[in-house]
Amino acid sequence: MCRLHIAVSSEGRISDLQVAQSTGFAAPDAACKDAIYHSQFVPAHLNNAAVGGETDVVIDWRLPASVGRAQ
Repeated sequence: MCRLHIAVSSEGRISDLQVAQSTGFAAPDAACKDAIYHSQFVPAHLNNAAVGGETDVVIDWRLPASVGRAQ
């Protein structure tokens, strides 16, 4: 599991991204960051105006059930 703390600008762009909880491996962490950087976000609205905000995003890695089974 990889938990990312992100800040989204009022334009819907990532303005900050931090790994809050690592998978323990660099490659999956980098893949999570890359996926979030390439995602589109809709900014929050307050009084009919777009505003920036922060949230956590969790990506849970799972291998298919067939991985590691003898054929």
